Amino acid sequence: MSGPPTMGRSSGSTGLPARPVLSAALLSSIQERVTTSRIGQGVGRVGNMVGGVVGDVAGEVGAFAKKNIIEKIDITNRRRRKVFADDDEDIEAIRIREEQLMRQNEEEVLASLPQEYFTENYDSVTGLLVALPGDVDDAYIATLISNKEDVLSVVNQKLFNKVMANYNQFVQAMTSIHDLGVDIKQSTSSCKAGRQTLRTLQEALAFGAINILDNFKRRQTWEQVLQDLDAIQELQRVEVELKKTLAAGQYPETISLCLDVRDMVQYCTARFTCALDLDRTLQSIYQVVQERLDNALFETCRSWNAGIYEKVLSAHRLLGKTSYLAEKLQPLFVEQIESECKNIILAHALLSEEAMMRAETLKKLQAIRELCTHVKGEHFTNCLLTVLEYLTDLMLSHYEMSSWHEVHKDEPAIAMALAKFTKAMWDRMQRQVSIMVDSVNFSSFKIDDFLKFLDGIAQFLEIGEAFGGSAAFKLRTAVTASTKTYFEAFHRSRLEDLRTMLDNENWNKVPVTPTFTVLDVKEFRAALTILDNAIYVARNERQNIGTYGAVFVGLRQTGNPFSGMIQYATRRRGPLVQTKDDDSDDEAPELFADSVEEDDTPTIKRKTQQGDARGGPVLANTTINVVRTLAKYLHMMKTLQHISPDVFAGTVQLVEYYVFSVYSFFGSSPGNSFSSLEETMNPRLRQTLDRLRRKINPSLVSGLMQSESANTPQKAGQFRWAPARLFSGVDLNTNRNLYGLGFRAVGIESLSFVCEAMKEAQPRMQAMLPPTATDAFNSFYNDMIDLMGELREHMYRGVSGVLVNLDLFVKTVETSKWDMTQISSQNSPYVGILLNEFINLTRRLDELDKVSGCLPPKVRLLLLQSALRRAMDQLIEGYARIKKCSAMGRAAMQRDLKEIQIGLQQTTGIKAIPGQTHVENYIVAYYEINTDTEVLEWVKEHPDFTVRQVQSLFNLVLGGTMKNTQRHALDREIQKLLRAIKAIPCQTHVENDIVAYYEINTDTEVLEWVKEHPDFTVRQVQSLFNLVLGGTMKNTQRHALDREIQKLLRAIKAIPCQTHVENDIVAYYEI
Repeated sequence: MSGPPTMGRSSGSTGLPARPVLSAALLSSIQERVTTSRIGQGVGRVGNMVGGVVGDVAGEVGAFAKKNIIEKIDITNRRRRKVFADDDEDIEAIRIREEQLMRQNEEEVLASLPQEYFTENYDSVTGLLVALPGDVDDAYIATLISNKEDVLSVVNQKLFNKVMANYNQFVQAMTSIHDLGVDIKQSTSSCKAGRQTLRTLQEALAFGAINILDNFKRRQTWEQVLQDLDAIQELQRVEVELKKTLAAGQYPETISLCLDVRDMVQYCTARFTCALDLDRTLQSIYQVVQERLDNALFETCRSWNAGIYEKVLSAHRLLGKTSYLAEKLQPLFVEQIESECKNIILAHALLSEEAMMRAETLKKLQAIRELCTHVKGEHFTNCLLTVLEYLTDLMLSHYEMSSWHEVHKDEPAIAMALAKFTKAMWDRMQRQVSIMVDSVNFSSFKIDDFLKFLDGIAQFLEIGEAFGGSAAFKLRTAVTASTKTYFEAFHRSRLEDLRTMLDNENWNKVPVTPTFTVLDVKEFRAALTILDNAIYVARNERQNIGTYGAVFVGLRQTGNPFSGMIQYATRRRGPLVQTKDDDSDDEAPELFADSVEEDDTPTIKRKTQQGDARGGPVLANTTINVVRTLAKYLHMMKTLQHISPDVFAGTVQLVEYYVFSVYSFFGSSPGNSFSSLEETMNPRLRQTLDRLRRKINPSLVSGLMQSESANTPQKAGQFRWAPARLFSGVDLNTNRNLYGLGFRAVGIESLSFVCEAMKEAQPRMQAMLPPTATDAFNSFYNDMIDLMGELREHMYRGVSGVLVNLDLFVKTVETSKWDMTQISSQNSPYVGILLNEFINLTRRLDELDKVSGCLPPKVRLLLLQSALRRAMDQLIEGYARIKKCSAMGRAAMQRDLKEIQIGLQQTTGIKAIPGQTHVENYIVAYYEINTDTEVLEWVKEHPDFTVRQVQSLFNLVLGGTMKNTQRHALDREIQKLLRAIKAIPCQTHVENDIVAYYEINTDTEVLEWVKEHPDFTVRQVQSLFNLVLGGTMKNTQRHALDREIQKLLRAIKAIPCQTHVENDIVAYYEI
């Protein structure tokens, strides 16, 4: 085959470069086009390929022609340079100079052009016309044209120079054009071969087209079958996965799978009848998911679970039902409260066998009030606590759900819905609880159940008021009315129980450990802990501004407080009746027992198993029970803060009744009446005992005195008590048992234990009381608790007077011979009598302590000191009875006193004998008194002696030198002096106040008494007549009498600014 024709002359005849061949890029393009084209794509595609090859060849030929022209121009220039190469050097210099001038001219010509010519998109014609002057002639136009032609020549010359500078590239392009001709020839051969191949393929396709189409259709059919089978298999897999995710509670994943296969299910059900069952299965799964979502949301509202709530919320998002979720919350949180409370009450009503027989009838009852009447009293507290537990769970779930949306800043519609029905939810809750409280009579409740009920209500109010942001006035009113009535009945029963325990108390010491204190009575310790916690919480609430958050953050940490308070005696079936682990709180069963038997001291008995029965405080069974009862009152002060002053008044009455009962039992001794012993008592203590004595009504056999109407009980502060009776087995009147000293010690020392309990509770009680009760609180501790030490010593002094028989001792002192002229070498007989009495006393005290252990060292010391002080007083009394005494007799007295001191120190172990200095002063006075004036001076210095003792002294010293008239005058002076010295300041004032309780019976007598005793303040008089007449007068009468008293006292005293102070005081009664 001959190649394609050549283009142009040969290089040998013309001197041009050899003929160009097709470039490598062109050949590669042609080969690629031919190779990649498929014969089966038809002749049309080959034609397109050939057209593209021809276009490429034409481009190569044009480039080659351009290159050939440039080569010719180059040859011409070389010939021209060869001609001029023969010129001499002058011509070369001229040429260089011309070139320099030419370049200079060119630069000048180009510089004459404006700069706008060198900018893009500049219209030179418009610019030239704009630059023409107003008067243009032909010469100016010719000149302008000549200038522009010069510029054009310079530009063309520069362009030509640029072209000539690239001459070699031009030659190469022409060579490439030559090569292109060769490549076109080869391409023509390839095209012919391609056409032959196409004809062969066309013949092959004509015979195999039918087979190809048949195979292709069969393949499409099997592919469709495979696709359908894959869809059915995928549906089966999804069904298994749906059941698995549904069982795991993964609701979002379940719904997502249902939504993903929805189109696939529709496709399959349209093509296959077998897929209908699969569709029904998926539909049922979808309905189950909906039900599970509602149940999960219900349980989340009952008991918050963030993980479940997130799944429920995500599932509703996938379904596009978040608005439905927001609408569903209010029925779940609010509208379910009544029905759920009714179910709880019904479950507790059916705990009784009687109610179980009428179960169907009870289920038909719709009113909660009616259902509550069928709940037994022993089950009501647990029923109420279960309701409070359910309501608290609701509030906590509401708080947690709201907090979750605040944190995630998600679904504001749900957050707004939660905030919208919060108050309605709290109102519905307190309404249900109020109905339950109003429907029950608490009089039959045991104290531990009632206190548990009060604790539950108090905690519920704290949580609910923080949740709802408003006070529960209705619920508080219902609780206040019920609790006040219950407390009055409870307080009466406690006083009656105390009187019964005192009537049956045998006053034997209860064995305890040496380190036993009131804090070892676990009921009392638990009550103090409750008060401490309440004070701590109250202090934190005052410091925390966000009570709402603080309350529910605490619930989140500690859990529902009512869950631990619910306890059932027996286990029963049912979701609402659960029993608490018995070991979870070892103090709960005994903490607030309804009644404590006389010998029921389990805590103390456990301690005595490893302690010494002879050590520890001296206590009686009643003492322990009193402290336990105080624990109940302390607990109620915390729980019943709205009536805490009444609870405190009951506590005061309980302590006062016990103290006065012990004093009435052991405050006197044979031969010593109360009145005789009280003559030496502290006036404040005597006034307190007189006040307590007036509260006793001896005519009462039992119970508390009622007011004028038998059906109208008096207030707590106006109760009159039935006196307690000393147990018949307690003997206080025989010397054989030291006049019941062991019983007396137990009773007297028990006062110290009760006093210790009250001092331990003092700061807690004060924190529980309102400011208006501060005066009553301080008065009780100042006039009762602080005087218990003095009362204890007074009672021991009373019994110590009969422990030693000093009648013979005094008689012996009186009958001894004291006007002797010489001192005998022997002690006086009364010395031995006194020492023998104390030897017997110490021996019997040791025997008593060994048997009963009721005389600790401090009690024994106090008894001996009281007995020694009385012995010294009796010794002075014996000396005062002496009719005659010489100087030797006084010396004998001093010797006897010294012997008595030594003997008593050895016998009792007491170094400083009480009253010894008093005796020495009386003996030494014989040497110091010589005149009546000295007698009076001595009396001033020693006012502790009685008138009789002073009279006996100066009669022995000066009686022989004085006349009867002088002696009588001196007697009167001595009596007057002693009365002036010993008179107690304001004693008459205090006595007038005490007597007024018996003198005043009407309001007129009050005014008369004020006129006679104007030294009392308005407040003191008001307190007096309120105590005496307050229960019989109306408020208007009492206020009128107040104003009359103020007016009368102002007229009498006319004290500046007194009216201002009195008005402030009276305001407590008038406002």
